[in-house]
Amino acid sequence: METLYLEPNKVFGGELWRIITGQFLHSNNAHMWMNIAGLALVWALHGDHYRIHHFWVLSIIGMLLVGLLVTFFSEYGIYTGFSGVLHFLLAYGAMIDIKNKDKTGYLLIMGLLAKVAYENVFGAAQSTEQLIEASVAVDAHAFGLVTGFLLFLIIKKPLYIK
Repeated sequence: METLYLEPNKVFGGELWRIITGQFLHSNNAHMWMNIAGLALVWALHGDHYRIHHFWVLSIIGMLLVGLLVTFFSEYGIYTGFSGVLHFLLAYGAMIDIKNKDKTGYLLIMGLLAKVAYENVFGAAQSTEQLIEASVAVDAHAFGLVTGFLLFLIIKKPLYIK
């Protein structure tokens, strides 16, 4: 498994697959189940926006963007988990909600911005770090949030079906 962790130094050494594979690994089972629950939440909130192949393409784009930003702009020795991509998907879906005139998109954006701002100012909850037995990658959450917004704004025809 160690050959799959997202380790920036090894990515710089040519092991580019780590940009994606590290996001499928987790520090422990609790971390994995939290990310699976987060993915279920994303689908419950925004699954009706996508055909399944659009959702997977969007998820891969999120993994690439978050993985690259973590590699180049974070100081993590090792990064694992899918939470940065979850933030990406939530931000992108909230923008679709707003485009579709669904006011809950604004609430989701405000909640995401507040959460990420809090984490970056005060740090993640100690209880979460104890549960997952690792530091929470708050940089990845911010990267996911920002890239989810930006991707939606940059592409002219968003990846969704409505």
